[in-house]
Amino acid sequence: MSLELFIGGRYLRPGKKAGLLSLTFLSVTGVCLGVMTLIVVIAVITGYKETIKERLLSVTPHIVVRRHLSNISDYHQVLETIVNTPGVKGASPIVPCQALLRSASNTSGSVVQGVDVGTVNQVIAFLEAALLTRYDTSDRETSRTEGIILGKGLAEELKVQVGDGIQLISTQENILSFSRMPGVMQFRVVGLFESGIDDFDKMLSFISMPTAQDLLGLRGDEVTRIEVRVADVYSADQIRENIVAALGPDFWAVDWMQRYQNFFSALKLQKVGLFIILTLIVVVAAFNIAGTQFMMVMEKKKEIAILRAMGATRKQIRRIFVFKGMMTGLIGTILGEGIGLILCGLLSRYHFIDLRADVYYVSTLPVQVRLFDVAGISLVALCICFVAALYPANRAAGLKPVDAIRNG
Repeated sequence: MSLELFIGGRYLRPGKKAGLLSLTFLSVTGVCLGVMTLIVVIAVITGYKETIKERLLSVTPHIVVRRHLSNISDYHQVLETIVNTPGVKGASPIVPCQALLRSASNTSGSVVQGVDVGTVNQVIAFLEAALLTRYDTSDRETSRTEGIILGKGLAEELKVQVGDGIQLISTQENILSFSRMPGVMQFRVVGLFESGIDDFDKMLSFISMPTAQDLLGLRGDEVTRIEVRVADVYSADQIRENIVAALGPDFWAVDWMQRYQNFFSALKLQKVGLFIILTLIVVVAAFNIAGTQFMMVMEKKKEIAILRAMGATRKQIRRIFVFKGMMTGLIGTILGEGIGLILCGLLSRYHFIDLRADVYYVSTLPVQVRLFDVAGISLVALCICFVAALYPANRAAGLKPVDAIRNG
């Protein structure tokens, strides 16, 4: 063991004065609390961001393809081109419209989406579109009661269950075809869904695509847009460009990164802001380390002078106190990491905090610990402790042996 490590380790042990022990303990505790708080808060923000992203992408498409200034006619050919684009996992035509849904008890607005029963599960995995097959075009001649699938929140607002009848009321005009929707159409609730996002569950409903085409006055081969799901969500921007290049200049597309850019940018800014603010806890603890180091330098003047007289260089004296300060920071960082990870595990397993799902989109605090975040927090804490230990170490190295022995 080198001289610096040996003496620095001795200085870490409790001294005769309780004050020195108390200051060292406070320094370790400050670093521990700072690292622990950072790990827990960053894990919660990361978990929230990933949970919301996962739920959004399970309900909404990764890419939406449209035609400039018109609907997509002969969509089968366009759909084939999109599906054959590298990176595309699935695609489905969609015909959306806005309407009022009226039950025997209540009325509520809804975004009604006409979906292709055969392909919609490639884009919206949770939707049991097969429930709509019995109400497809083959049944229209015998019955005008069509099937509709409602979000759970929307069904609660309308106070309906599976099997109940509702009316769709709308006078929405199709701007592209200059047609008007029928005033009233009868539907029967054939299913309910729960996406995990309260706003969507209160807003969305699904009907068969032929029914939606009739409502908007579209031809059988004409749809409003095509929704796409990709294998790698982080490559959606490149896949979007490939799709537009394959379809030609008449088409345009938008991916999920563009649609939700402001939302995820706000979460990222919040994460960075909280990291900076909470790092101040570690900075305060670093001041405690610096103060403890100064007091130790003052107390150990005589020992430092003896070491210098015995041949210890200034670099060795500096390393002794840098090592002592870094060990204080390292112990605090390791304890903070351990306690922080334990708290993250408890928050993940036991739901201590309940949240309003209609406000925060989640009912409990989601937690996701990333090795990169933990390593970054630990590295920042150790760097701050290193900087805090430098100045007292330089002061110790600059002591003159004669003056120190005389004053001692």
